[in-house]
Amino acid sequence: MTLSGCSTDGANDFRSATLKLWKNRDLLPDDDKGSRSNSCGKSAWGDQSSGTYYFELFSFNTGGTMSARKVVIAYGLGGI
Repeated sequence: MTLSGCSTDGANDFRSATLKLWKNRDLLPDDDKGSRSNSCGKSAWGDQSSGTYYFELFSFNTGGTMSARKVVIAYGLGGI
């Protein structure tokens, strides 16, 4: 996952966000695949098994809202 053009509504400049990767599991709690710190760049989780995944913006350094001008999610060579 790659973020670019990151900002928050806080008084301080954006420094980093924590992203979590989850694997959807029907009729079971979703599987937490771990967190990565992202300083408005690339985060990688390595090879993952097939399935349905989603990301959670878990936290960021300042403010109440965060935005990214562009979000790219890739799977495979150089992907998540």
